[in-house]
Amino acid sequence: MLYDFTIPSAFLVFSALSVYLYPRLEGRINSLMGGKSKIGVKEALVLVSIIALNLIVLMLIPEKFLVFLVLMSLSLLFYLTGYILTQKKIISLITVAVFLSTYFLYWNVYTFDLTAAYLVVGASLVINNLLNWEAALAFVSALTVVDVVHVFFTKVMIGAAQKALKLQLPLMLVLPSLPTGNWILIGLGDFLVASVICVQTQRKFKFRNAGYMISFFMAFSGVIMGLVALNTKVALPATIFLVAGWIIALTIIYITKTHFKTP
Repeated sequence: MLYDFTIPSAFLVFSALSVYLYPRLEGRINSLMGGKSKIGVKEALVLVSIIALNLIVLMLIPEKFLVFLVLMSLSLLFYLTGYILTQKKIISLITVAVFLSTYFLYWNVYTFDLTAAYLVVGASLVINNLLNWEAALAFVSALTVVDVVHVFFTKVMIGAAQKALKLQLPLMLVLPSLPTGNWILIGLGDFLVASVICVQTQRKFKFRNAGYMISFFMAFSGVIMGLVALNTKVALPATIFLVAGWIIALTIIYITKTHFKTP
């Protein structure tokens, strides 16, 4: 039986990092966003609809135009992330220049993954600042449905990942599976969902280490995902396993808060 430690480790590290970073950078993000109000459930559903539509568009538009659009979008995200982390416009612009020059001149699996990781950190900080609890529930639920439909039925998610990988667009992480040594792909959207789940639950319940607890249970779900994926050779929507880990952790939090006093 094949098993994998890369998927659970990746989800654990990134979701725990999100829980650690967001409260420490929230003030900077608020300043950058100009005190923008939280988006509601309707806006969150519209956002998911746009994401689902973009996946289909990604499959249809010419490759050169797609590369141009993605690079421009990622450059903006690079700038926002750099500004959130440093609050220096010049440094933010330098990060954009480094990204573009690296993409065209020195692009390999290492720079690809470093870029993708940096981008999803920035995206998670921004999206968590925009969502409240109700909108987060709608966002995660709708994105899970989109993931299931586009993986199992339309196959759009698989085709989009293959096209992005062919064009070497950093919209996923390409990681070696341990201990099998095979390469696995994890979409940045999956990490975004993990971040929203952990950060928003921590903000909602104020339960000590709730975000880290959820990170652990999502990692455990990732172990099961790896077992199923490697032994069946079937592409799976990671969001199902992330939500399953979330539900388990929420159940434990509810029981603990009900039966014990927590500071």
